[in-house]
Amino acid sequence: MSLRYKQYGISLIELLISLTIGLLIVIVAVQLFITGLSSFNLQKGLGDVNDNGRFGLEFLAKNIQPAGYATTTNYDYIVTRVGQMPGATASTISQNNTLNVGLGTSDQLVVQRWVPSTVESPRDCEGNIVPNTATEPGVFMVSRYFLRTDTQTNAIALACDAGFYTEGAASITGYGDEGVVLISYVDNFQVLYGIGTA
Repeated sequence: MSLRYKQYGISLIELLISLTIGLLIVIVAVQLFITGLSSFNLQKGLGDVNDNGRFGLEFLAKNIQPAGYATTTNYDYIVTRVGQMPGATASTISQNNTLNVGLGTSDQLVVQRWVPSTVESPRDCEGNIVPNTATEPGVFMVSRYFLRTDTQTNAIALACDAGFYTEGAASITGYGDEGVVLISYVDNFQVLYGIGTA
């Protein structure tokens, strides 16, 4: 007579096969998670770059638009020559392809605008409040946009240096330093402008 044993468990081979299949499923799931996470981080980074660029361009536009505001004094709102503002040097005026920072050579843009004394507590591009008293008819605010190395990230950045002066002043107050960073990770800064005749 033969005895037949009934098997109530799984064999070692079945266990190894099921563990291997489970391990493959876990590896695929982890890989999908890592891919999704890296894609999310890439999209977030691109969104941040886009937001920073949009902020920087809007900031530039809002600071450049009032340049040339009509006053009783005739002045040049885009500074391209040393004699157009007090105490200017060749390194603090608008220049084309002179800054060897970033990819190739970059421009530097210097804009000055008139702010009448009726405007209370105007701010320059560095965020400083410019004193604008009723004893003067107004103040000239000067903004210089240029590329420099950001000391926090070691990346090339668009910076703004600002200052101000009153009519007849011999120099510009607060102008000529490293300024503040507006946008980090900028490759190049090129400005194309023209002056139309009426």
